[in-house]
Order: sequence, then C-alpha cells, then structure tokens
Amino acid sequence: MILETPWQTFPLSSLREDGKQIEVTDLPMNLNVTILEDMIINATLSLLTLGNWTTVVSANVMTYDTVYNFDRKAFLILPYGIALGLSLIFIYIGVTALVSNGVPADNGGFLQVACTTTGNETFEQAAAGGCLGGDKNFGSELKELVLQYGELQGGVVRRAGFGPPESVQRLVKGEQYGCELGKLRDLE
Repeated sequence: MILETPWQTFPLSSLREDGKQIEVTDLPMNLNVTILEDMIINATLSLLTLGNWTTVVSANVMTYDTVYNFDRKAFLILPYGIALGLSLIFIYIGVTALVSNGVPADNGGFLQVACTTTGNETFEQAAAGGCLGGDKNFGSELKELVLQYGELQGGVVRRAGFGPPESVQRLVKGEQYGCELGKLRDLE
C-alpha cells in the first residue's frame, strides 16, 4: 500500500489486552470526500501492482521509417548555403585578423577595457567627464572623439591602446608591448 494515506496513518480500531481480557475499541474517524478518495486511489494502485491481470495477446508491430521528399530542393539548399557561405567569410575575416594582430582578444572583460583605454592623455581627459557613466554624463568632446587602436606614442612604456589617430602608430606583430623603452632596448 502507498504510505501517507488514512489506511496507513490512522488505525480503524485499537486492541488493548489486560491480562486475559481483550478490549477492542473503535476509533472515531472523520471521513470526508478527500480522505475517502485517497483511500480508494491507494487500494486501486495496490491492486494494480499485484500483477494478476496479465493476458497474452497477439499483436502486429509496425515500424515506420521517416522519409523526406523535397519537391523544391532549392528552398532547402539556398538558406543553408547562404548561412554556410557567410559563416566561412566571417571565419576567414577572424582568422586573418588573428594572424595580423598576433594576439586574440577576450570578450570585452573589464581588465581588457581598462588596459586598452588608459595611456593616452587626450582620451583620458575627454573620458574624465563621463566617469559616472550614463549617456547624460558623456560630453560631446568624448562622443565626437575619433579613436584608433595601435601603439600609443609619447610614453615611457611602449604600449598598445586607443588614442587619436595622430598619436597612434600601427602595431608591429611580434614586438614587445607593455615594457619600458629603456628595458626594451636592453633586451635587443
């Protein structure tokens, strides 16, 4: 029987034995529709698990294979072909950029943004007014500032980052960035 139903949790009578005398007392039980329904469900499920109702029958089992027939194959091939072609183009652009840059970029994490946006005085002064964030705090100077990514000029440390095009040189693949210029010359 399934536990948690009245037949398991409430005894219908109690047996008390005093010496030779046995006394059976009926316990009052408040039956309502919900309790009675639970008891009948319990009895039904208990009877189903006995396994007495098995019958052998003959049955025909048919298996079906799914076969697709396309009248207009272009409607299938064209969208997938376009998606595949565009994917290959974007993969080519990404691999070319990776080979050209020599370094993969992360997905815009905080440290990447912080490292690539510091080091140029013009950019830092324009960005200082928007330090609280929000579109209202960004000045027109910052919004209209043209930036380019490359080697920032005029610092003690040879570094890559964003700056105005006149203060940025093209990055050279394989060069050391993030080193002091004097130490870099000593390494060569």
